[in-house]
Amino acid sequence: IKVESVAHLDGMRAVQPSAPGRADSVNLGGWYNNANCGKMSAVLNLQHLGAKDVLLSLVRVADAVVENFTYPTLERLGYGVDVLRSVNPSLVVLRLPPMGTTGPRATLSGFGFSMLALAGVSNLVGPPERPPTGFGVTFGDSVSTPGHGAVSLFAALLHRRRTGQGQVIDMSQVEAATAMLGGALLDYAVNGRVQQRTGNRSPWACPHNAYRCKGDDRWCVIAVFTDEEWGALAAMLGQRAWLTDARFASVEARKQHEDDLDALIEAWTSQRTPDEVMETLQRAGVPSGALRSPNDVLHGDAHLKARGYYRWLPHPETPAMLVNGPLYRLSAADPNAIRRAPLIGEHNEAVYQELLGMAEAKADQLAVDGVIQ
Repeated sequence: IKVESVAHLDGMRAVQPSAPGRADSVNLGGWYNNANCGKMSAVLNLQHLGAKDVLLSLVRVADAVVENFTYPTLERLGYGVDVLRSVNPSLVVLRLPPMGTTGPRATLSGFGFSMLALAGVSNLVGPPERPPTGFGVTFGDSVSTPGHGAVSLFAALLHRRRTGQGQVIDMSQVEAATAMLGGALLDYAVNGRVQQRTGNRSPWACPHNAYRCKGDDRWCVIAVFTDEEWGALAAMLGQRAWLTDARFASVEARKQHEDDLDALIEAWTSQRTPDEVMETLQRAGVPSGALRSPNDVLHGDAHLKARGYYRWLPHPETPAMLVNGPLYRLSAADPNAIRRAPLIGEHNEAVYQELLGMAEAKADQLAVDGVIQ
């Protein structure tokens, strides 16, 4: 159950893209609909004094509460962990603030981009001759954090099943993003070496780049890590002489002549489409991948289509809503059992009256008073 409020709207509901001509709706944002499939929505204005009894009634019947406010917003609203667990001692509370709930920066607020910067990730993204570019999505809060959060939540629920004990999970979004730095942190800890931005290149592989292909702004990525892959690449390009060329005899040598090697490879890739490059090299055992545009992925990827990854779900405000399918397929589950994201407040009646047993007249009055809002 997603507890949200019209008075303090979830920002993801307002994030584009939305359906054509419907930017005014809070139910049609693409990001929101992809991130909230399968949930129920009940509106509740947590800043209203009358909301406390309602929320605590919901907490009494909950297995877990998940919140990602900046610390200590939950406490300021009057819903600190002690308050929540006073009505449900076995409750599991997953807290996902930007910086955690302890430490000198615990009260720092932010979103995905700022989390990646603080974690040291953004500084490693982009070409070396330019400022850090970061990612094109809010990776820190919407990608790296949820996976860690889900695993920790399931572990806590399993612990409660075995022991009857609930617990509080304090998970920092910055720390979840910092976990992405594994190699760079180890390199510094062991070698005292500070990794720098390398663009599409890699300190451990060569060639390793995005190569221009036939067509307008079309590219294919090639990544060679082993001698076997290097030999296969040279053979496939008809350049067996590279195998005896001192400039390319080892990864270290190729790194020293990387610009020359990239130019030679691009002379071959530029005469072929990205898919031709990928399929030719993959058959030879060379890791490669055509660079896809969103249009390519949605309409041109036969593999994703065959697996039924994208789903068009019926929606009350538009003929259909396109969403990503599940990232996993359970053999004992119906692969089509995916429910669209809820309209705001769509399940008020189901939550307040059916689940909590609230009288309809009381629910109506709370709505008039601005509590259920």
